[in-house]
Amino acid sequence: MNKYAHLVGGFTFGLLFSNIVLEKVATMTGSEMPIIAVTAIVVVSSIGACLIPDIDHRSSSISKKHPIISKVVRVFAGHRELTHAPLLYIILGSLLLGLTSQVPLALHEIYTYVVIGCFIGILSHLTLDAMTKSGIHILYPFSKMRFNILRLQTGKFICDGLAMIVMLLVSFFSIMSIPI
Repeated sequence: MNKYAHLVGGFTFGLLFSNIVLEKVATMTGSEMPIIAVTAIVVVSSIGACLIPDIDHRSSSISKKHPIISKVVRVFAGHRELTHAPLLYIILGSLLLGLTSQVPLALHEIYTYVVIGCFIGILSHLTLDAMTKSGIHILYPFSKMRFNILRLQTGKFICDGLAMIVMLLVSFFSIMSIPI
């Protein structure tokens, strides 16, 4: 998928999963934060993180913005291996959520929503890449077996355009369901 498909995917997943975040996390924490604020934090964080897995690709926009980090990642992680491994982000997300106690009390709730939003954005990226012919190594580093859902060919207007239209429609209906 291209940058724009991933950005729309981050937006769509952020909207879809913000309702779940509101139900589960806000209920557990006794949050009094307005629904629209939680949704905004989750969606913006999701969009912000949805391009992170492509740091391993020399020509990606995130690699061009952070060339030194990109080069180090390419040397140590390879393309579409570690940076596209769900296990990495499950461990990283768990560690970051575990650090909540180190965050000032006034920011606990916002920090939690940002970390969850970032995880959702990365999940959107991995899901979209799993829909391509290249797929992802879902069990990396334990297996290099590729996993793909649809085997779509990226770079084709019909494929990328159709994916974006579907995601925008889902986003529209998600926005309509957010109680204000």
